[in-house]
Parts: sequence; structure tokens; C-alpha cells
Amino acid sequence: SKSQEEVDLTLKKIALEKEREEQKKQEKNIALNWLQAHLNKESLPQVLPPPKEVLSFLKPVKTLAIEGDESLKKSVALEILHHLNEISGLKIEGNPVYASFKLLRDLGVFHEDENLLIQRYALTLYPQEEEKEEVLNLIQNFKKQEGFQENLTHLTTFSVDDAKTKDIDDAFSVENLPTGYRFFIHIAHASLYIPPKSLLDNRAFKKTTSLYLPNNVFSMLPLEFSENLCSLLEQKEKNALSFIIETNKNFEILNTAIKPSVVFIKKNKSYEEVNEILANPTHNSYWFFKTFYNFALIQQKKRLQEQHGIEFAFPTIIPKIVEGQIVLKHYNPF
Repeated sequence: SKSQEEVDLTLKKIALEKEREEQKKQEKNIALNWLQAHLNKESLPQVLPPPKEVLSFLKPVKTLAIEGDESLKKSVALEILHHLNEISGLKIEGNPVYASFKLLRDLGVFHEDENLLIQRYALTLYPQEEEKEEVLNLIQNFKKQEGFQENLTHLTTFSVDDAKTKDIDDAFSVENLPTGYRFFIHIAHASLYIPPKSLLDNRAFKKTTSLYLPNNVFSMLPLEFSENLCSLLEQKEKNALSFIIETNKNFEILNTAIKPSVVFIKKNKSYEEVNEILANPTHNSYWFFKTFYNFALIQQKKRLQEQHGIEFAFPTIIPKIVEGQIVLKHYNPF
């Protein structure tokens, strides 16, 4: 037999369960009454957003819109859509996935151009609270390490990227030697700021890359790092890992090395600016870019022809949002 304490605990659990069920029933009624009042044969009045009870009730419908036929909530969502058809003049018909999106769009939950993939894969534009905490902690406790880094601030160093790029992760330099050249490829040294196995390191590992959309960037690292501390911004000294390659005058590689370094970025150049320089032999930076370009062409040819490499280079079209309009930018790598 059960003790009085066990009996009381069981009765309390039953009472709490009944209370939860009653609360759910009330919330459902609030949601249905609101939806019945706002769904009609013409259009939905703009008295949005819907109350939280409506959003909670329509959660399976939202999941169906986001995940499509793979949604585990599909049968529940279909029941809700069917019921809404019965209690309102709104015709929710056709493809149930699109019907779900259309309903939520009309209710103001989604906008017309909603990118559902962002929600499906739970991408976040801004860091979570625990990320913000770690960002602040890492920045405050960062200690500049002296001595082990090669000081390469005397070199003329440029980066080349899209004109609007803010997270600049590579740059390069070149020296003219009596018997050849010394090329430097500088990569932003993010691991100086972000320890292995830290929260930010694990999150970056899962993201694998930054995601560039026409009107948003989902950065692999928080912006404090990707666009500031780690970004190789012009007119600033920055930590880097420098790949150093010595060649003869025929661009044949003689020696290589990798060193932690400090570099000074003279200018962040755009692709268009560099193309203009390469087309103008009188430009004061022509030798710099032309020398590096010739070196790159020879190494590319060697990799493809002698080492049987494969070139994955295709013309690409990158959409941009400019003053509310979609603009297509064409890049041809050939």
C-alpha cells in the first residue's frame, strides 16, 4: 500500500495535469476565436502580429511550412488547416506546404520573401547570449604575445576582395630579390583570439563557413572577430600566419616557410581595382600585382598539367540587394 505522502503526490500530479490540459484548452479557444474573427473571404486586416496563443496554436503549421513534407508535425498541421477551413470563409487549399506558408504570410508571421532555409537550419544572424559572454571574456583577457611573431610590417601588403567585404581573411606581399622573388601570403590568425574547443571554436566548426545572402551575412565567427579583430583591415597592424615562398626569376620554388607574423595592411583592394591596375602598366602598383599574377599563373599551370589537378572554376552570378532591388553581379574566373 502507498503512504499518505505518495498518495498526496500522485493527486497533486493529477491536479497539475488537469490544470495544464485546461490551460491548453483555453489557449486553443482563444486562438480559434481570434483566427475565426480575422480570417474571411477577402483579406486579413492589418492588426498584427497575432497574440501568443495563436502563434503557439499554429506552431505545427509553421513547422510544415519550414520543413515541408518531411515535417513530423504534418498530420497535426493538416488537421489545423482543415479545421480553419471549416470555421472560416478562407479557402486553404492546394499544396498544404504552400497553404501553410500563405496563411502565415497573410497573418504577418512570414513576409513575402521569407527565406525558410534560414529557419529550417536554425541559422542565427546574431550571437546567442552565451556567445556574447564568451566574446566579451576573450576580448578582455586577450594578451598580446611578443617575441615569437615575425615582424613583417615593413612589407607593402594588400588584400584583394569584393568591395563590400568586411571579413578580410587574406592578404599578400612580394619582395624583389637579386636572384628571384619572395612571395608572402598572409592568413588572418584567428586562433590567437579563439582557443581550441571553446564555445566559439565549436560553433565555427559546426557552421564550417560564413553564409552570404543578398541582404544578410551569417558569419562563421561573431562580428567582433570576423569584421574587426581578425579581419585584415587597411592601415592597421594585424596578426597573421604568413606563408613565405622564395623563387628564382622563372618563378620556380626554391624554399618555403610558415611563420606567425604581424603585418601592416596598406590597402584593401577590390577585384575591379586590381583589374584596372593590371590593365595599366604605368600604375605605381603595377609591378606588385603583375608579378604576383604571373607567379600564380605559372603555379596554376604546373598544378593542372604536371600534377594533374582539377580546376573547379565556373562563371558565377551573385545576387545583391541594392536600394530594395535585386541586382545580379557576374564573375567570370577565366
